Amino acid sequence: MNDNITKASALKRISSMEEELKGLRKIVESTEPQKITDRVKTFPDALKIYINKVGPLSSHHKSLLEYSGSDKEMLAAQALCQLSIIRTALNEDWTADWNNGSQVKYWPWFNISGSGLTYDFYDYDYSISSVGSRLCYATRELAKYAATQFLDIYSKLFL
Repeated sequence: MNDNITKASALKRISSMEEELKGLRKIVESTEPQKITDRVKTFPDALKIYINKVGPLSSHHKSLLEYSGSDKEMLAAQALCQLSIIRTALNEDWTADWNNGSQVKYWPWFNISGSGLTYDFYDYDYSISSVGSRLCYATRELAKYAATQFLDIYSKLFL
Protein backbone atom coordinates (compact mmCIF):
# COMPACT_ATOMS: atom_id res chain seq x y z
CA MET A 1 0.00 0.00 0.00
CA ASN A 2 1.16 3.50 -0.79
CA ASP A 3 2.20 5.35 2.37
CA ASN A 4 1.66 8.74 0.67
CA ILE A 5 -2.13 8.29 0.56
CA THR A 6 -3.88 9.97 3.46
CA LYS A 7 -7.08 8.78 5.01
CA ALA A 8 -8.92 11.83 3.63
CA SER A 9 -7.71 11.23 0.07
CA ALA A 10 -8.56 7.53 0.33
CA LEU A 11 -12.11 8.37 1.47
CA LYS A 12 -12.42 10.88 -1.38
CA ARG A 13 -11.35 8.24 -3.94
CA ILE A 14 -13.79 5.69 -2.45
CA SER A 15 -16.61 8.22 -2.68
CA SER A 16 -15.69 8.96 -6.30
CA MET A 17 -15.57 5.24 -7.11
CA GLU A 18 -18.98 4.70 -5.49
CA GLU A 19 -20.47 7.44 -7.67
CA GLU A 20 -18.91 5.87 -10.76
CA LEU A 21 -20.30 2.46 -9.78
CA LYS A 22 -23.78 3.97 -9.35
CA GLY A 23 -23.54 5.37 -12.87
CA LEU A 24 -22.37 2.04 -14.25
CA ARG A 25 -25.22 0.22 -12.46
CA LYS A 26 -27.75 2.59 -14.04
CA ILE A 27 -26.35 1.84 -17.49
CA VAL A 28 -26.49 -1.92 -16.90
CA GLU A 29 -30.01 -1.79 -15.44
CA SER A 30 -31.33 0.37 -18.27
CA THR A 31 -30.01 -2.01 -20.93
CA GLU A 32 -31.28 -5.20 -19.29
CA PRO A 33 -34.37 -6.40 -21.14
CA GLN A 34 -37.56 -6.11 -19.13
CA LYS A 35 -40.26 -8.72 -19.14
CA ILE A 36 -42.81 -7.99 -21.83
CA THR A 37 -45.53 -7.62 -19.19
CA ASP A 38 -43.47 -4.82 -17.63
CA ARG A 39 -43.27 -3.04 -21.00
CA VAL A 40 -46.91 -3.47 -22.06
CA LYS A 41 -49.20 -1.87 -19.50
CA THR A 42 -51.43 0.09 -21.91
CA PHE A 43 -52.62 -0.15 -25.48
CA PRO A 44 -50.21 2.64 -26.57
CA ASP A 45 -47.34 0.55 -25.11
CA ALA A 46 -48.44 -2.43 -27.20
CA LEU A 47 -48.91 -0.26 -30.29
CA LYS A 48 -45.35 1.08 -30.03
CA ILE A 49 -43.92 -2.45 -29.81
CA TYR A 50 -46.19 -3.63 -32.65
CA ILE A 51 -45.06 -0.81 -34.98
CA ASN A 52 -41.40 -1.49 -34.16
CA LYS A 53 -41.93 -5.18 -34.96
CA VAL A 54 -44.35 -5.13 -37.89
CA GLY A 55 -44.01 -1.65 -39.34
CA PRO A 56 -46.43 1.24 -39.89
CA LEU A 57 -50.14 0.66 -39.45
CA SER A 58 -52.22 0.06 -42.55
CA SER A 59 -54.95 2.56 -43.44
CA HIS A 60 -57.49 -0.09 -42.34
CA HIS A 61 -55.86 -0.32 -38.89
CA LYS A 62 -55.74 3.46 -38.60
CA SER A 63 -59.40 3.92 -39.50
CA LEU A 64 -60.49 1.23 -37.01
CA LEU A 65 -58.35 2.64 -34.22
CA GLU A 66 -59.55 6.20 -34.87
CA TYR A 67 -63.25 5.23 -34.87
CA SER A 68 -65.09 7.22 -32.21
CA GLY A 69 -68.72 6.44 -32.92
CA SER A 70 -71.21 4.35 -31.00
CA ASP A 71 -71.97 1.52 -33.44
CA LYS A 72 -71.51 -1.67 -31.40
CA GLU A 73 -70.25 -3.71 -34.36
CA MET A 74 -67.60 -1.10 -35.15
CA LEU A 75 -66.59 -0.91 -31.48
CA ALA A 76 -66.22 -4.71 -31.42
CA ALA A 77 -64.10 -4.56 -34.61
CA GLN A 78 -62.00 -1.83 -33.04
CA ALA A 79 -61.52 -3.96 -29.91
CA LEU A 80 -60.48 -6.97 -32.01
CA CYS A 81 -57.94 -4.78 -33.81
CA GLN A 82 -56.58 -3.51 -30.48
CA LEU A 83 -56.41 -7.02 -28.99
CA SER A 84 -54.62 -8.34 -32.08
CA ILE A 85 -51.99 -5.65 -31.66
CA ILE A 86 -51.71 -6.40 -27.94
CA ARG A 87 -51.42 -10.14 -28.67
CA THR A 88 -48.64 -9.53 -31.20
CA ALA A 89 -46.74 -7.34 -28.74
CA LEU A 90 -47.13 -9.70 -25.77
CA ASN A 91 -46.20 -12.82 -27.75
CA GLU A 92 -42.96 -11.15 -28.90
CA ASP A 93 -41.36 -13.58 -31.39
CA TRP A 94 -43.82 -16.42 -30.85
CA THR A 95 -46.42 -17.13 -33.54
CA ALA A 96 -49.13 -19.75 -33.34
CA ASP A 97 -48.48 -22.55 -35.81
CA TRP A 98 -51.87 -24.05 -36.61
CA ASN A 99 -50.23 -26.85 -38.58
CA ASN A 100 -48.38 -28.01 -35.46
CA GLY A 101 -50.76 -30.06 -33.33
CA SER A 102 -48.23 -30.39 -30.52
CA GLN A 103 -47.75 -26.64 -30.04
CA VAL A 104 -49.73 -25.53 -27.00
CA LYS A 105 -51.70 -22.30 -27.39
CA TYR A 106 -53.41 -20.41 -24.54
CA TRP A 107 -56.34 -18.05 -24.39
CA PRO A 108 -58.23 -16.30 -21.62
CA TRP A 109 -61.64 -17.54 -20.58
CA PHE A 110 -64.29 -15.14 -19.35
CA ASN A 111 -67.62 -15.31 -17.56
CA ILE A 112 -70.32 -13.08 -18.89
CA SER A 113 -72.98 -12.18 -16.35
CA GLY A 114 -75.52 -9.45 -15.84
CA SER A 115 -72.80 -7.29 -14.31
CA GLY A 116 -70.40 -7.61 -17.24
CA LEU A 117 -67.31 -9.55 -18.18
CA THR A 118 -64.94 -11.10 -15.66
CA TYR A 119 -61.74 -13.02 -16.22
CA ASP A 120 -62.19 -16.60 -15.04
CA PHE A 121 -59.19 -18.71 -16.05
CA TYR A 122 -57.00 -19.60 -19.01
CA ASP A 123 -57.23 -22.61 -21.21
CA TYR A 124 -55.17 -24.17 -23.94
CA ASP A 125 -55.63 -26.41 -26.89
CA TYR A 126 -53.58 -28.00 -29.59
CA SER A 127 -54.94 -27.97 -33.12
CA ILE A 128 -58.57 -27.10 -32.40
CA SER A 129 -60.01 -24.14 -30.59
CA SER A 130 -63.36 -23.10 -29.22
CA VAL A 131 -62.40 -19.43 -29.31
CA GLY A 132 -60.99 -17.00 -31.83
CA SER A 133 -57.60 -18.38 -32.74
CA ARG A 134 -56.25 -14.93 -33.49
CA LEU A 135 -56.15 -14.07 -29.80
CA CYS A 136 -54.06 -16.94 -28.43
CA TYR A 137 -50.90 -16.58 -26.41
CA ALA A 138 -47.64 -18.45 -26.03
CA THR A 139 -48.01 -19.00 -22.28
CA ARG A 140 -50.76 -19.20 -19.68
CA GLU A 141 -49.13 -16.28 -17.88
CA LEU A 142 -49.51 -14.06 -20.97
CA ALA A 143 -53.12 -15.16 -21.46
CA LYS A 144 -53.93 -14.31 -17.84
CA TYR A 145 -52.07 -11.01 -18.03
CA ALA A 146 -53.87 -9.96 -21.22
CA ALA A 147 -57.25 -10.89 -19.74
CA THR A 148 -56.75 -8.91 -16.56
CA GLN A 149 -54.74 -5.97 -17.89
CA PHE A 150 -56.98 -5.39 -20.92
CA LEU A 151 -60.35 -6.53 -19.57
CA ASP A 152 -61.97 -3.29 -20.74
CA ILE A 153 -60.98 -4.02 -24.35
CA TYR A 154 -62.12 -7.65 -24.14
CA SER A 155 -65.45 -6.33 -22.79
CA LYS A 156 -65.86 -4.15 -25.88
CA LEU A 157 -65.27 -7.19 -28.08
CA PHE A 158 -67.59 -9.58 -26.29
CA LEU A 159 -70.27 -7.25 -24.97
